[in-house]
Amino acid sequence: MLYTKSQDWSYEQEFRVLATGFNSENDPLRIYKYPQNWLTSIILGCKTSRTDADRIRYAVDIFTAKTNQQIKIYEAQKCLNSFALTVPNHPRLDISEKSKRKKK
Repeated sequence: MLYTKSQDWSYEQEFRVLATGFNSENDPLRIYKYPQNWLTSIILGCKTSRTDADRIRYAVDIFTAKTNQQIKIYEAQKCLNSFALTVPNHPRLDISEKSKRKKK
């Protein structure tokens, strides 16, 4: 279920990767091989713990050091006045009130 999504969202061309656990050196346990330009950004879910977010940032820092490719990290947030999520500063997913005012 975590790796699939409704066909209604297929236009996003999103890939989902789930990896858990870190070894004693704080390195990710699993290494996935993809074309270097495949990964351009990561969106952390609004319930991502601070510890997990720090570990993801650490893994991205290692990746950046090895490849010189910059990966943007965004954090999803619950909208205050609607049943929705926003991703602040994301070019398509920032639906916050502040962002709406800027676009007008």
